[in-house]
Amino acid sequence: MHMVRYRRNQQILTQVPLPADGFHAVAGHRPVGRRQRLSEGRELLSEPEAKRILAAYGVPVVETRIASTVDEAVALAERSGCPSR
Repeated sequence: MHMVRYRRNQQILTQVPLPADGFHAVAGHRPVGRRQRLSEGRELLSEPEAKRILAAYGVPVVETRIASTVDEAVALAERSGCPSR
């Protein structure tokens, strides 16, 4: 019976519940849905999405700032302490 219980326990330990739609929200953070990524034609998380999930689980991450224009990039660089030309 020990072998039967051992085998059953090993099978139970390998089972992983799958979330219904990608990642669940953690501590009030917006979930990053698998369907949304796939509908956009991508299988991987973007850097900000991955960092948001890591941060939600308490993993320290470097803040990511995204600039759409050169002026926004210059403003972000100045705010972060980069010297201007």
